[in-house]
Amino acid sequence: MSDHTEAFKLAIATTGLTPPENIIDDGVVHRFSTNGKPAHKNGWYILHGDGIAAGAFGDWREGFTQNWCSKSDTSMTEAERVAHRERVKAMQLQREDELAQRQQLAAADALKRLTVATPCTQHDYLTRKGIQPHGARIEG
Repeated sequence: MSDHTEAFKLAIATTGLTPPENIIDDGVVHRFSTNGKPAHKNGWYILHGDGIAAGAFGDWREGFTQNWCSKSDTSMTEAERVAHRERVKAMQLQREDELAQRQQLAAADALKRLTVATPCTQHDYLTRKGIQPHGARIEG
């Protein structure tokens, strides 16, 4: 494991989160357990190891997010600072584009499922509860 991944892991640990055993610096969001329980995957991190190593991590359950950089802003040269900010902007735009694409696919899938589903007029659950379907649809 390289120095920047160890430093990133230490940064996660200093916030009180349990860091993952292995850190992957591929620029993709990875989930991990923040409390040591393998089934709880509420922690996340993203690390870019190219150039000046930088990333972010957090805990979705707690609503916690923190950015991290291997070099402080004050120790960078002006050229490094400008290049780093441009790289961060490009990464944010890429993430936003990927999110919009995933949302479009999910919306298309939901619309397809809704149009295929038939109106529900009678169902055991509705009968047991004594309620009307009120426009509910059933799939399959």
